[in-house]
Amino acid sequence: MEQQPATSRDVRIHDVLQVVTREGTIAVKELADELGVSPMTVYRDVAALETSGLIQRSHGRVTAAPFSMAEASSLMRMGTELDAKQRIADAALPLLAPGSTIAMDDSTTCRHLFPGLGELAPLTVVTNARFIADAVRDSAELELITLGGSYLRWADAYAGPMTEAMIDQVSPDVCIMSTTAVTGGVCSHPDEAMAAVKGRLMRAARQRILLVDRTKFSRNALHRFLPLSEVDVVITEKSLDPAHLATLRDQVERVITV
Repeated sequence: MEQQPATSRDVRIHDVLQVVTREGTIAVKELADELGVSPMTVYRDVAALETSGLIQRSHGRVTAAPFSMAEASSLMRMGTELDAKQRIADAALPLLAPGSTIAMDDSTTCRHLFPGLGELAPLTVVTNARFIADAVRDSAELELITLGGSYLRWADAYAGPMTEAMIDQVSPDVCIMSTTAVTGGVCSHPDEAMAAVKGRLMRAARQRILLVDRTKFSRNALHRFLPLSEVDVVITEKSLDPAHLATLRDQVERVITV
């Protein structure tokens, strides 16, 4: 089934989240002026994002939530930190070898591996994410293995016991993914089912590559799924706080900054 296009409200909510994330905090009136909509429209969109735990509202101002217990939709996630995600993905491509099997989850940073991934063909991609599968489908040179299960609309991906059972049947050469948060030397995610899939998929692979921009280190999420000590390579930003960078280098064999 073809993925349906985003509605105008989806796009507007994405724009609200992108502006708030960029500014950190902003007045509702300023936000409405920047987006060219009425303050009432912004209040409705802000209410939806606040319910999801992505932003906080107080006294006419909107603030990005650093400790989100809810993951943004795939549309929203694809629209944030675009430059950083592209740089990180570009740095990951040289680590992938032609002829190998690459596992990816629903991390939107992985979407930035395309179309460059096609240049490494022949290559097989194993994924539980529908939007990753769509990108592979559009590259005739790449083989695709999809991991089905219970469909999570907010992630545009599959999770649950069926997905985990399928992961147990594969042994990828490399797993490459991101995470919602890195706290106390551990990767975590707000959704229990997705956290289980992430941890299982990483441990199924012979090499584990983690892609994390600097925002991941200012967040917290409930469900832990993998300690940094079990990751082989981390790719992050040069602008990452030195204390976080030192922690990475203490626990991970190879750290690449871009």
